Amino acid sequence: MKLKTKSLTIFLLLSSFSFSNSTIFREQDDNRLIKVNQEDPPKWVTQEEINVLLANKAHFMDITDHKSPIHDVYLASQEFPETLYFQSFIKPTFENISIPRMTTFVNSLAKFTTRYHNSQSGVDASNWIASQATEAINNSNRTGVTVEKFANPWRQNSVIARIQGSDSGLKDEIIIFGAHMDSINSKNRFAAAPGSDDNAGGCVTVMETFRVLLASDFVPKRSLEFHFYSGEEVGLLGSGHVASAYYSKRAKVRAMVNFDVVGYNAGKNQIGLVTDHTDAKLTKFLNTVVQEYCSYTAFEHADIHTKRDTSDKMSFEQVGEFVKLAVATGIELGEKS
Repeated sequence: MKLKTKSLTIFLLLSSFSFSNSTIFREQDDNRLIKVNQEDPPKWVTQEEINVLLANKAHFMDITDHKSPIHDVYLASQEFPETLYFQSFIKPTFENISIPRMTTFVNSLAKFTTRYHNSQSGVDASNWIASQATEAINNSNRTGVTVEKFANPWRQNSVIARIQGSDSGLKDEIIIFGAHMDSINSKNRFAAAPGSDDNAGGCVTVMETFRVLLASDFVPKRSLEFHFYSGEEVGLLGSGHVASAYYSKRAKVRAMVNFDVVGYNAGKNQIGLVTDHTDAKLTKFLNTVVQEYCSYTAFEHADIHTKRDTSDKMSFEQVGEFVKLAVATGIELGEKS
């Protein structure tokens, strides 16, 4: 299970690397500038070298197209509630969490041969996710809710759904729930990669949270956003592109929670929060939410990045617990009007 948190004013999604590429020129169009850890400087690599990294399931970040001075990205000094205030409103909303609906979503998303960011089926999957968010809005008859296809330099768009905040003094603050939509087969980038747990499970957590909040009469003071990122598997491309755009417009991100590989059934009833490169105060708040509302955990497994990552290995009851976490966090931090 990879559940990551951030609290930033100007932020870099899904990573806390601190670096600058503002003075680095692009050497060759077919080479990529990547960073493999926080300590070492960025380096140029060929596509063949990237393929080796992918085959070895190595973690790296592709920063070739970042246009903002990322070294200026900083963690904001944020404070989070030590007390939960909306239990009586939140717990009844859990009745709207639908395991059959989540199962259908994951199975439908996994039917796209691969969701690789430069494949046609990856494009189709992105469009399908956007249509699901639009359908949820239409079924809710809510106003102040939008869906954006966030264009990237590669083929697959990211998708951003937004519930606009109602408070004039707080609506510019954003709470983000995110998950990457793409999948990859580490042996062959264009081969079958159903990616049920990695990361249709994360996507359905974010989408079901969106649906549940729309089905309630919750009107947040702060704005809530639901992000589905392209290109995570090849160096966090999609989230990095969103981060650059948010940097440019000086977005005020109150909190960001990322869901990745949350459905694998390890048979243990614990909730785990990733603590490396995350905001300690936000993590502490999420732990408070977990203690109040949740009961399950998830762990990573060996089938990711293969054709064996199928929904029969997932626990949708477990995914539902992460939906509870996200719904409760959205209401507690978004604050009910």
